[in-house]
Amino acid sequence: LAKKAYADSGHTGPLVMSIIQRDPDAQVAQLIQSMCKQVGIDVQIEVMERTAWVEKVGGGNFQMSLQSAGTPQPDPDRTFSQYYARSAAQNYSKMSDALIFDLVDKARSEIDQEKRRVMYVQIQQQILDQYYQTFHYWVRRFTMRNKTVHGMQIERGNGFILTQTSIDA
Repeated sequence: LAKKAYADSGHTGPLVMSIIQRDPDAQVAQLIQSMCKQVGIDVQIEVMERTAWVEKVGGGNFQMSLQSAGTPQPDPDRTFSQYYARSAAQNYSKMSDALIFDLVDKARSEIDQEKRRVMYVQIQQQILDQYYQTFHYWVRRFTMRNKTVHGMQIERGNGFILTQTSIDA
């Protein structure tokens, strides 16, 4: 499928992947490079400091880019409006897809959670089908606390819920 998608893109020659000079981006980029090589796609890695990366990728002057994203969020709108709404500040792919824009708008104003879920699934499928973006892996997060802290919970967006938290004296 990768060979077909690459051929269908009309691009020839190597792809340049812009990454920020930080861990684990270099290792992930090398894994992607290796996997692409297995299907005959030459990926060259361009390592940049963050400010240069934001300028280049934010300006749409790139072929392929690697980024970290702080998802999932407690409400999917926090992610989808940031990356996929009509005026999304982090629409790095510069995609302009009316189906996605319309679904993001509708999901933002829908109060029925099941209807919202279905819309967000449709948005994700369109993003993947059109190769706008793909998620490669999730970083496992660990939280430590002193044994005197009780009842602390962590919500899906990695924020702390402290309403039931207590500390032994």
